[in-house]
Amino acid sequence: MSTRGTAEAAHAGLDAELGIVRDGFELDVELSIDPGSTVALLGPNGAGKSTAIGALAGLIPLDRGHVRLGGRLLDEPPTGPFVGPEERHIGIVFQGSLLFEHLSVIDNVAFGLRHRPGPGGRWRGRLGRRAAREAVRSLLDALDLVELAAARPGELSGGQAQRVALARALAGEPDLLLLDEPLAAVDVSTRARLRGVLGEHLARFPGPRLLVTHDPGEAFALADRLVVIEDGRAVQRGTPGEVRRHPATTWVAALTGTNLLAGRAGSSRVHLDDHDLVLTAATELDGPVRAVIDPRAVALHRDRPDGSPRNAWATVVDWVEPLGRTTRVRLGAPLPLTVDITPSSAQALGLGPGRAIWAAVKATEITVERGETRDAVERGETRDAVERGETRDAVERGETRDAVERGETRDGGATPVRGEDPGGAAAG
Repeated sequence: MSTRGTAEAAHAGLDAELGIVRDGFELDVELSIDPGSTVALLGPNGAGKSTAIGALAGLIPLDRGHVRLGGRLLDEPPTGPFVGPEERHIGIVFQGSLLFEHLSVIDNVAFGLRHRPGPGGRWRGRLGRRAAREAVRSLLDALDLVELAAARPGELSGGQAQRVALARALAGEPDLLLLDEPLAAVDVSTRARLRGVLGEHLARFPGPRLLVTHDPGEAFALADRLVVIEDGRAVQRGTPGEVRRHPATTWVAALTGTNLLAGRAGSSRVHLDDHDLVLTAATELDGPVRAVIDPRAVALHRDRPDGSPRNAWATVVDWVEPLGRTTRVRLGAPLPLTVDITPSSAQALGLGPGRAIWAAVKATEITVERGETRDAVERGETRDAVERGETRDAVERGETRDAVERGETRDGGATPVRGEDPGGAAAG
């Protein structure tokens, strides 16, 4: 098997600036992934995740920006090259596995070693059938697929099919591994085990890896860094821990289970917007603030707690959701919060919808940051955006800081578009 791609990827990872305009939707996202590192691209439906995957894979040409991979320039409009998907040396695992139904498991995995596009769209061989099969046997063994080598896709479970898809993507030693919602089609009972398998093989892959998902558990378990996009723009970047502790938007806070509250501080007291409750924090600030409360920092009690908590209030349970080793609890008025406790604690407290309970948070467990009122958060004017000069209104007008520096506001200047619009590229 050729090591060309792996050797190049060892010297450089992925460097991409994705600028695409399709059917009224605009994607403007920068991605940088080092070799041996996994980045998760998160966002709600319609944020642009699928469009980003298509651009990296060569299925959607850029309107502006560039894609560099392993030292190769793959796309740079309007005058640079455009390398088609078949020549990008990228491995992709799709949500639905997309296996060849007429081929056995081993021939699906070995397909990329036996065939590659040649001039005029004809296929030319790389390895013979026997040699290709021998080359992938170790991969089948590593993914526990040896006993299924002769099976056809129709005989496989969802988890088995995704393992075959992963093996096929890895077999060609790609320069970049793209995983597009790889566990979304797998049943819940299989997902946790397959997540572990996926993590093991991602750790062995030497090139850059991009995981596209809407599942925070998947992203936190598999990724080194997160990039969160909303409305085609990156709204937050950081490690899973950083994103969890300091969510930049209400969507990110809901995604991670973190409680993000807007209000106004006076010394150490925070008067919350829209909630009839005043919290005491350890940080003394004045003016608009964001208060962040980790779901694990909230303690629940049958009765009013004694001792050190400076914030305690009576509430009721809205709902309870078991999440394996954690039980997630949603509290109701006067302050809706998400709380994570152990299953044994939930059982001991007899938690269920409508259950009266006391909640308590220590002042030292409330992170208070200067910046945004509730209205500002809803308008997209997060602290990071304000510091960059990018409120949501400015973004919608195309007036991001980078665009202004390039002289490319939406009203003020047209960005050159290369080639014909292939159409049909939907944000996802």
